[in-house]
Amino acid sequence: MKYILLAPFIVLPLLINYQFSDPTLLVRRTSLFSMLFLVLCIYHFTKTSTNNVSKSQLKWIFLFIAFIIYSIITSSFNSINFNESVWGVIYLIGWLSIAVSIILYADELFFNKVLITTSILGGCLSLASLLQAYGLFNIENFSSTSATFTNRNFWGMYLCFVIPASLYGIVSSKSIKNNLIHILMFTFSLCSLIHCRSRAAWLGVLCSIVLLILIYHQLIINWIKNSIKVKHIYGFIIFLVISFTFIYTEPEVENAPDYKKSIWSTLTSTNKNLNENKISKNTLGERIYLYNTTIDMIKDYPFFGVGYNNWRLNNPSYYGDYIHDENYLKLNQRPHNDILWITSESGFFGLLLFMSIVIIPLIFTFKKILYTEHNNKSILNGFILVSIISILIESLFDFPKQRTIPNLYLWSYLGYLTINIPSENILHTTKKHLIKKLLLFISFLIAVFSFLDYNSILNSRQMLQFKSQKEYDLAINKGKKALKYGKNVDNTGTPITFYLGVLEYQKGNITLSENYFNQSLKIYPDHLGTLENLMIIKAKSSQFEEAKVIMANLRNLYPKYYSPVVKMIKLYLQQNNITDAKLLIEVTNFDDATQNTKKIVDNLKNYIILHNGHD
Repeated sequence: MKYILLAPFIVLPLLINYQFSDPTLLVRRTSLFSMLFLVLCIYHFTKTSTNNVSKSQLKWIFLFIAFIIYSIITSSFNSINFNESVWGVIYLIGWLSIAVSIILYADELFFNKVLITTSILGGCLSLASLLQAYGLFNIENFSSTSATFTNRNFWGMYLCFVIPASLYGIVSSKSIKNNLIHILMFTFSLCSLIHCRSRAAWLGVLCSIVLLILIYHQLIINWIKNSIKVKHIYGFIIFLVISFTFIYTEPEVENAPDYKKSIWSTLTSTNKNLNENKISKNTLGERIYLYNTTIDMIKDYPFFGVGYNNWRLNNPSYYGDYIHDENYLKLNQRPHNDILWITSESGFFGLLLFMSIVIIPLIFTFKKILYTEHNNKSILNGFILVSIISILIESLFDFPKQRTIPNLYLWSYLGYLTINIPSENILHTTKKHLIKKLLLFISFLIAVFSFLDYNSILNSRQMLQFKSQKEYDLAINKGKKALKYGKNVDNTGTPITFYLGVLEYQKGNITLSENYFNQSLKIYPDHLGTLENLMIIKAKSSQFEEAKVIMANLRNLYPKYYSPVVKMIKLYLQQNNITDAKLLIEVTNFDDATQNTKKIVDNLKNYIILHNGHD
């Protein structure tokens, strides 16, 4: 009965949903916490026995709780949008629930099954993606570079766990048949990893394999010596033949930029084409902008951060120099480095707490591996350890912190490894029963909140669909429903009230529109779209002084974004205010404007000249 806790590891990688733009986060996350609650209910009603819990494990749980409390307190003081911080903390509690469930119910045999299941499922998905790449069959809503994950980087994160699991399957298999199966799974997964072109995942997996070799080099040598038999050699031959065949016949990579079309160019190139004219840009430079602005954020809030889950709301005030008239719709969601992300939101004190939660089980596990005999349990611990190291390396260039499946594996693995923290005392049965009941109650709350989150985002998405169809009343209804579920932003961090303001403006309800925009600014003070729309409303209401104040604020926040100036010039001209329109053009330096913006400004200058000449 304990093994029903395996269900999330099997079901989640198979889920696909295309109802909104970030499906792997919401559908899988909601499903995970719903399944966790159901599993814990089954355990409760069947009176499933629990593991012994040490006081050291309890201290680790309290350390996690301390980080949660710290995040709530610091966010209440520093966050722009405390509501978003609360939602972020809710999911932190969810990840703690996963870890505690593992501490209570999982054992060595359970994790043996987790790794074997991960190897087989990941290998089968990899095989399907490779067959799709070769055009041997076509699976709907399935990608050759991302399988069921809709994004090749998300798929790469999953493979950071699959490939170590496949290697574990190879070395732990007692029969030649199982050994060959896991060699195949490893081969398919490795080829799929190569094909997905996720360099962060490549580095993570490479580091995990190197670490495995360093830890188990003598064991590996002995294993190879003992495996030099005709039947075992078949496995190595299969691996070599499939791998080299794939490398030399690799199909074209879909959904990848030109500079990642070949394996070699992915390894060596740092430039990507920005447009059809082959103008290139350094990809490292793009990330450096994010890193630098995040470091600036940390410098301003070094100890306690800007508030949990608030990075994307603070980013525009730091990233404004890089926003212009052609990229203003791009919304940065995270800094593509989880260490910087945590530090910017929680400060150095928060980072210290978080890293303690992660590192303490790893340190004691590593010491146990080094100083004890390499038995089955030690080997299992080693492969779990390197899986965690793999995703931590990957997180330095990506954002598994926000992804459901990496979090499932990370907190499950860490929860299990807490068993290696030394402790002579076992928790009393009464306290353990209390933890069980609290866990069941908390898992129910998390499942409910994840369902509310899902429905809020779903309604937000439907609001945008109705907006694009000009069904404004239906769109407004969906927006109001989205707010009722407790969220005030959509999955991109855009205030729902901003969209409602736009919709009311389209209907001609200017006063109501302005009210919504003002509400939007309370939760996202530097939101470009909200400020620009408010400026237009003020100008059209002949409140040009207030409009100019908003325009000046926009120019200060986004100095290379000239749309507010251009729109203000047009608004002056609509009022036949040639003098102020001409003055605004003269006092504005358009040197940093895009070519299209400069053409528009030139046309406006010509219009003013012609109009003056006509007068």
